[in-house]
Amino acid sequence: MRKSFSLKSTIFWVLGIDSLMIATAVGRAILLERNPMRYFDEGGYITWLSVIQLLFIAYLCWKISLLRVNKGSSLQNKKQPHRLWQIMTGGFIFLAADEHFGIHENLDVAFHRLFSLSEDGLTGRIDDFIILFYAVFGIWFLNKFKSEFKNFAASSRWFITGFILCFLTILLDMLSHKREVLSLFMTDPEKINFLHNWFKTLEEIPKIFAEGAFIIAFSYCLIIATRLAWEHQKTDTPTVNLMR
Repeated sequence: MRKSFSLKSTIFWVLGIDSLMIATAVGRAILLERNPMRYFDEGGYITWLSVIQLLFIAYLCWKISLLRVNKGSSLQNKKQPHRLWQIMTGGFIFLAADEHFGIHENLDVAFHRLFSLSEDGLTGRIDDFIILFYAVFGIWFLNKFKSEFKNFAASSRWFITGFILCFLTILLDMLSHKREVLSLFMTDPEKINFLHNWFKTLEEIPKIFAEGAFIIAFSYCLIIATRLAWEHQKTDTPTVNLMR
């Protein structure tokens, strides 16, 4: 019952807070007739929500790493389960830094300056491809350590949901990167700019819920890791008593 209640509570609070924050931002933009990117762009409070969520995921990974330490084997073994979770802790801290400082966008600018690239076509979407690389690398990384993740298979649907929402975010980002798509259907610059801002806002929504899905997934992993640690301790207890 405790596991069920804990997970249900996490789902309720995470999705509830994400929905409330997004609804508040959209509502304020509509009621106050403001540019929605005021709340969703870098520096807006939706960005801060994203940073906090990514840091919380890093915290969950760190907690899991402490539970997955196998004291019975050499700490030099790179296949130690806890090393996977330590790497992911660092990975999500990096993603939080990227979200706050716009690392992938700065890399985009650096590529264009270094190679004298134009902003047209595919070269104008380098930052989108960097984000795509993050997502693909994440899937590859999870697959590389699939033997460890077999212990956490029950959480897989939330990981799948998170990655689907990630790819949806990337797709929307690519479509809204330039105003060229909207210019095919209208000519009024003011209307194009208005719809472009709302389109860019739309791409941020699945990103927030993707992070929420990952919080739920890693919270589930923490519950499983706690159970596995308790079972391991329970099986080791008789041996310790005999040695005494």
